[in-house]
Amino acid sequence: MNKFAALIEQLGHTLGIRLQAEKESMCTLRMKDKVKVQIEYDDTADRIVLLCFVAEVPPGKFREETLITALQANFHDTSLGFFAYLDKMQTLVLQMYLPLSTGPSLLGTLLEQFTAKGIEWKEAVESGRVSQKAPSKGGSLPSPMNFS
Repeated sequence: MNKFAALIEQLGHTLGIRLQAEKESMCTLRMKDKVKVQIEYDDTADRIVLLCFVAEVPPGKFREETLITALQANFHDTSLGFFAYLDKMQTLVLQMYLPLSTGPSLLGTLLEQFTAKGIEWKEAVESGRVSQKAPSKGGSLPSPMNFS
């Protein structure tokens, strides 16, 4: 059993469910019956990739608005992952990279927070309220003209 497969098994114990890595490199979960989350091992960088399939966003003005809002969110805060768009699936995804050394307890906590963010965005997309997810104008970045 490789390190990733062992981590997935330990994560299962932490979450109180039985988990097993598929082909020792991936584990797919249905979280809270709302989103699919994939945990993958990226052997090229020796890291874990969390991938949450947020929502399908077909072509049109709403997709444009959704992707712009997701890019703005990426600019302001990527502490729980960043958004990307899978063109072939027409799906907005949330992804996050973690070192393979991440322990099962921390991974469980991050997975819960990551999933909550994915579900929050899924509900916003599906209800057409994605513009409410946009960071406020000015955000937390200081104005370049504000000298103190």
